[in-house]
Amino acid sequence: MKYRICCLCGILGFYSGLALVPLNGGEPLPVSRKALIIMLDGVRADALDQAQTPNIDRLKAGNWNRYPAAWSDQATPVYDAPPSSGSNHVAIATGVTASKHRVMNNKQLKDGNYRDFPHFFAHLKRVDPTVKTGFFFTWPESGKIGNGGEEILWKKGETDADTVAAAKDFLSGDMSCAMVFIDFPDAMGHKSGFYPHGAKYLDAITQCDTWIGDLLSTVEKRETFAGEQWLIIITSDHGGYLYSHGMGGGQASTIPLVVASPFVKPGRLAGSPGNVGVARTVFAHFGVDTEGLHLDGRVYGAQTPPPVTGRTLKEDLHYYFTFDEDAPVNRIDAVPLKLQGNAKSGVNEGRFGKSLKFDGAKETFASLPDSEKLAIPNGNFTATMWVKYGSQAGDSLILGNKDWRNGENPGVALISFRKGQMADVPGIMFNIACREGNQRQDLGQYDIMPEWMFLAVTVTNDHSVRFYQGVNGTLYYLSSPCRTPLVTTGMPWMLGQDGTGNYSFGFAGEIDDFALWTRSLNREEIAGIFFAGVPLAHLLNNHK
Repeated sequence: MKYRICCLCGILGFYSGLALVPLNGGEPLPVSRKALIIMLDGVRADALDQAQTPNIDRLKAGNWNRYPAAWSDQATPVYDAPPSSGSNHVAIATGVTASKHRVMNNKQLKDGNYRDFPHFFAHLKRVDPTVKTGFFFTWPESGKIGNGGEEILWKKGETDADTVAAAKDFLSGDMSCAMVFIDFPDAMGHKSGFYPHGAKYLDAITQCDTWIGDLLSTVEKRETFAGEQWLIIITSDHGGYLYSHGMGGGQASTIPLVVASPFVKPGRLAGSPGNVGVARTVFAHFGVDTEGLHLDGRVYGAQTPPPVTGRTLKEDLHYYFTFDEDAPVNRIDAVPLKLQGNAKSGVNEGRFGKSLKFDGAKETFASLPDSEKLAIPNGNFTATMWVKYGSQAGDSLILGNKDWRNGENPGVALISFRKGQMADVPGIMFNIACREGNQRQDLGQYDIMPEWMFLAVTVTNDHSVRFYQGVNGTLYYLSSPCRTPLVTTGMPWMLGQDGTGNYSFGFAGEIDDFALWTRSLNREEIAGIFFAGVPLAHLLNNHK
């Protein structure tokens, strides 16, 4: 196989405006180009938000040496293996998914298909044998990733502190590319739990940020730094739930990704970028032509992020109920909510004012007026509400517009009392059909809390579905790709039942401050509603 260098200007479109001369095969890599890739094992995206991470925040905001940054809070591990360390350590290092590198679990690292897909350092060395690369890790299995027969610095630390110290020594000298895998968050997640309200888990992430600060400081102190152009990437291999990972539902597969360099187009990355794109992004930085390498993922930071449009919360809001009255009406058009069975409004104290109460009978529910006619453009919608649970008998629905007897049926379902993978007790999940007949997405679970909880679901403009839980001042979120959301069903949207109005189990509990939009609210808008601590009506009145 022939490896060559290509001019990025006009070929990759990544370094627009940079005056590079096209290089022929075998010529050295640009000496001014350097790269540092950091993988934080076991870090959920929402946990990274909760932890104290001033160095990552500075990098993400474009305040590290004025390097612009592109980032995602809904990046993903490889899609064709469970979200575990082995398959993703190899994916990050080789640039291909599990079906190509053939490592599906932690026991298979030594047997990966490294002949066809070695560590990307091997490709860099074949392009230019003089480049100096270093791979630093603590988890011993990472050392089994194949190097393609090339002479590459491989160094295992006894602790993460040892690993970082070795990486700092390497970064201080004559080098081209360093990769650092830090294990601490995963170890603490297994010990104390991955849910991001765990203090020890968050402290482990904060410690990682301190190490990242040390690595970035070492880079800045290089004598030649002023004339160098660095690529910095931070990502993870998986998240987790309770004391484990490997489950579906977004708990272990909603991870962070940050990419910074002088040539990145800053902002939120579109869609759900995979950590498998790290290798291709590094090759783009060094100008390596990847034709014939059969890599996966894409070059991150090369595309202009989608614009953030300024919209008010009132736009495309079709239903809003406060339930303060015995006969609640839609605050948008004054049409009454259709109460069925023993559904009671305006009686119990809610999160704000009064609430809508359900007694658990399947005949007790509420129907949003004329909602069977509701048009959902491109499947984009958002629903927010506050929920308090009673004693459940089965997997009842909080909100639904589908026939819940089969989760592959078109429509959506926000389900209570449904036990997710590896969960000890039932919780809250969100289901959506993403393609006719053969695909469904199930996000969750979130644990059921005794107090009022904020819940929100949204199908986004970039073909993703997101599920939020807000409790005790913390907002958690999960995400999953959903390329073809099937939201519209011709059935009414129900509170406390599915779209048929005849599912076997009824919801027991209360709902307050319910809203439904026919557009996607972004994370900042969702967070604004939750953290405001007031009814949505107050926010609407402030958005003229």
